[in-house]
Amino acid sequence: MQVLANSHETYDRFAKRNYILCTYGMHFNIFVVDFCRNPLQISASANQIPGTNVNIDKETNVIIPVYATHHDPRYYPEPEKLDPERLSDENIKIRPKFTNLPSGEGPRNCIGLRFGLMQVKVGLTALLSKYKFSVCEKTSIPVTFNPISFITLRPRDIHLKISHRDN
Repeated sequence: MQVLANSHETYDRFAKRNYILCTYGMHFNIFVVDFCRNPLQISASANQIPGTNVNIDKETNVIIPVYATHHDPRYYPEPEKLDPERLSDENIKIRPKFTNLPSGEGPRNCIGLRFGLMQVKVGLTALLSKYKFSVCEKTSIPVTFNPISFITLRPRDIHLKISHRDN
């Protein structure tokens, strides 16, 4: 797939490329190990977890392990595989709500989400319109990670070959 057809790519054209945005979103599904930072607080007197005999008492804080949800094969077959189509509008609609939580959800989601996504679009537009990126002989495949990472998985040995586009 040719990511950018020419060096005259604009932000508006790039922003509309859903496949690239889905690829960017897959980064969060595969590499983010964060927990939902703002614990959910149960407001009803008691809530039973569906399909169990477990009740969650009122005012109990609940922390959601995002990494576990994003790597659950019930929602994401072959969870380690980079498959941007998983985040297409059509596929998001067929999964249960809240199975994709890269930036939280609801009124307490990441306040900088839209701004951060805009920065990624602008940055990628600028970089990909002028340069080609490819793996090289030093790149570790499959990617290995630093075991002491906490919030995100930190890859080891990511080396890229960067060359100017000749458009």
